[in-house]
Amino acid sequence: MSFSDKIVKLRKERDWTQQQLADLIGMTVNQIKRYEKGKSTPSLEAIRKLAVTFGVSADELVFGNGEGVAAQKLNPELLKKFEKISNLPKKELEAVEIMIDGIIVKNELNDLVNNK
Repeated sequence: MSFSDKIVKLRKERDWTQQQLADLIGMTVNQIKRYEKGKSTPSLEAIRKLAVTFGVSADELVFGNGEGVAAQKLNPELLKKFEKISNLPKKELEAVEIMIDGIIVKNELNDLVNNK
């Protein structure tokens, strides 16, 4: 799916008009129309704003399925779980981060002990 198709799809999934999307990201509606028609290539800043507004990764906007960095480096099931985790309330998200940090530190210590 092309970048322009993804923008249209994500906007329509949220039932937003082009004007509403433009207002949300601080752009003109004409710019959104150009992106959706594939007549303009967005800047990195525009991609960032779109990704944040849609709640997706920049990889998801720019690359096809499985082509992005995250998709190539992470287990697909783990990536889905991280996406769900990112929507948790702040306290629960902090708890998950603490658990992940603990597991990472534990494994780093095991590596240090076992490599001596």
